[in-house]
Amino acid sequence: RLLAEALSTVAGTPTPVDILLRFGSEDVKLAVTAPQTVRLDWPTIAMRERVALCDGTIDVETLPGTGERLVIHLPCALTGALA
Repeated sequence: RLLAEALSTVAGTPTPVDILLRFGSEDVKLAVTAPQTVRLDWPTIAMRERVALCDGTIDVETLPGTGERLVIHLPCALTGALA
C-alpha cells in the first residue's frame, strides 16, 4: 500500500520514477525516487500512520538537481505478525 500511494503521487509525470525494494536481514527498505520537476506531497498522513503502526521510519531526501527520494524502513520482526 505504501508503494501504491507513493506512485499515485507521481502518476502522470513524464519522467520515470525509480523504485528500490530491498529485503534485508533486519528490515525491508522501500525507496522511491522522483524527478525534481514534480511537486511531491511525500509522505502523506496515511503513509506516516502506516509506517508508525509498524514501528518503522520514513524520510524524504532531497537530491541536488535530481529530485526527491522517499525512503521507508520497516522492521522484519513484523513479517510473521502481519502474514
